[in-house]
Amino acid sequence: MSIDNWIWVPAGIRNNNSIGYRKYKSCPEMLRAERPTATAHQVLLAHGADALIDEQYFFESADDARWFWDSGYEERLYVESEHKSTAYDQMTLWIDNKQVATRGYDRLDRFDTDTDRLPTGELRCDDRYKAVDSYGDVEWARCTHRATLKVRITPARTEIATDESLKVTYTPLPAEAYEAHICASCYEVALQSAGTEGSPAQVEMLGELTASSESEHADL
Repeated sequence: MSIDNWIWVPAGIRNNNSIGYRKYKSCPEMLRAERPTATAHQVLLAHGADALIDEQYFFESADDARWFWDSGYEERLYVESEHKSTAYDQMTLWIDNKQVATRGYDRLDRFDTDTDRLPTGELRCDDRYKAVDSYGDVEWARCTHRATLKVRITPARTEIATDESLKVTYTPLPAEAYEAHICASCYEVALQSAGTEGSPAQVEMLGELTASSESEHADL
């Protein structure tokens, strides 16, 4: 594995988006510019699917490194042409110069819409969308992020047409709400598109998924 980007992360970034990440093309370049007293807290993030990108993040704060490992990395993932972020391929966390966690999985085919669990065992996001496959065909795809939120989705009302004496009438059909488990990125997209053509009428947040709720879901 060769590192594509070396990224310095100032303390406090988990609470302040304006701080920003500082990217370098080599470790010596980063060390010369930042002059750190230590590089004890790091995260390796390999992502990008076919456009594989390996990035090493160096954190001033151990708490920031843990936040990035838990959820902060999601905003740094490679975005495909369909405006969907790819899943990570591998991640490793170091705290105080010790490797404390690692995770990774074989790539889950986004066109495999029936698999509800990631290879790591984590609950997969339920969101589905249309995408172009390698043959140029438009097929249903499914987000490959970990589900972190529980939501209630109310579909748009549909209408059924009937013809009585050549007079067409439209009868609204009730829209039945259902619960889904999605990632934070898909939730934001659903909120922005709710009420528009081809989108749900309403998306309601029910809460965050916990380890216990994921286990309960697995038993259903």
